[in-house]
Amino acid sequence: MSTSRTCPGWSTSRKRNERATNLSVSTQAALLGSYGMKAVLDDNVSRFVTDWKPLDETRYRARFYFDPNTIPMASNNAHYIFYALNRDSVMVARLELRCYRTF
Repeated sequence: MSTSRTCPGWSTSRKRNERATNLSVSTQAALLGSYGMKAVLDDNVSRFVTDWKPLDETRYRARFYFDPNTIPMASNNAHYIFYALNRDSVMVARLELRCYRTF
């Protein structure tokens, strides 16, 4: 999975990197702009970054780019690629990538 931000100064140091060995920010991971974040998915352990700065915002917009061709998925597999939590850590939004194949 690769996600990309167009902010040139963005790095995992601005976020809390939960599994640093499998998350990296580089120019090679960029799908759009100069930098991107690459997540290595080689087991069933979640990889994520958090950003609590927008916690007090009344409106939140997120934009990211995800290349579904870089992740192997079997039929009926699902990957949750974005969560939004409120102040009480209750999920208020989730973006799911699901694979359905008929052979």
